[in-house]
Amino acid sequence: MLRFFYQADPVAENASEDQQQVLLDQWERLPEYTIRAFEYMNEHFGQYPYDEYVVAQGGDGGMEYIMGTLITGNRDFQGLVGVTVHELVHAWYQGVLANNESYYHWMDEGFTVYASWRVMKELFGEELDDSIARDYDNYYRIVKAGLEEPMQRHADHFQRNIAYSIASYSKGAIFLHQLGYIIGREALARGMRRFYEEWAFRHPTGRDFIRTVEREAGIQLYWYYEYWVNSVRTIDYGIDSVRVENEKTVVHLRRHDEMPMPIDIEVERKDGSVQHHHIPLQMMWGHKENEFPTTPRRVEPAWPWVDPEYKLELEIPIDEIARIEIDPTRRMADVRRDNQRWEPVEPGVESAVK
Repeated sequence: MLRFFYQADPVAENASEDQQQVLLDQWERLPEYTIRAFEYMNEHFGQYPYDEYVVAQGGDGGMEYIMGTLITGNRDFQGLVGVTVHELVHAWYQGVLANNESYYHWMDEGFTVYASWRVMKELFGEELDDSIARDYDNYYRIVKAGLEEPMQRHADHFQRNIAYSIASYSKGAIFLHQLGYIIGREALARGMRRFYEEWAFRHPTGRDFIRTVEREAGIQLYWYYEYWVNSVRTIDYGIDSVRVENEKTVVHLRRHDEMPMPIDIEVERKDGSVQHHHIPLQMMWGHKENEFPTTPRRVEPAWPWVDPEYKLELEIPIDEIARIEIDPTRRMADVRRDNQRWEPVEPGVESAVK
């Protein structure tokens, strides 16, 4: 049985008696959420191997250790749970898997950020701010500022601290969330658990992870690792036009930037029905499982990574289409969103990309 030990003196200096009581009450509630977090991690990411964990108030924020954490208590309840969850998830990635954080900081912190987001969604549901969306925004900002550096770099050798932070925390978390877009949510979940079970206490590298997921998904992923981890090339796919050709509706797609990706297209009819089209990347040598089994999906011919353009033929008449959208789930870290959605406009005007 897992035993938790709590040591807390979370009273803030200069706090009123009412404020002090609120902080103390929050610490009384924390064990319940900690237990639920461990249960979720055990079920979805792998079994915590020890029978004890310590949560103690102290330090200047939050710091992970193998079987415990020091955290500050002067924060709101969701923030208190959030920092506790983040630090305890490190028990899986800094503790059990024990990769070299100097070289694979993006695995230690990024995997922890991703798993923590999953746990917090389970604990708080709709009340939770979408923290993974903030990670995407952080990534977009550093790309726009021209300050991004490759993820695979020794932590001490980054030019700027902000580049290290985004690479290790935000881009590391996006690495997994976006991987779910490439191989499917269920394959990612299976791959994460398999990685933990096969590599516990073995100090894996990033390539060990990607090879494990390749075996689980049956898809080649070396290209994803090379582009996302070892380079700063960006993703930008857009809809150039939608028009009638040879009595068929043809969607003209374009890759504007250098990083290749598989593409999900959602087509909505004016009657509200939806169908999905999946365009695999040719060098994946496979495609993901259908993530939307209740709606029709068609797997299209693979897109060769060297070709910047692709034509998608639809069987739907153009005048029956209400919307065509690339990546409606917003998991692909495309640096430009204003060219990914097409909607018809006034009569006589053939198409409009939004």
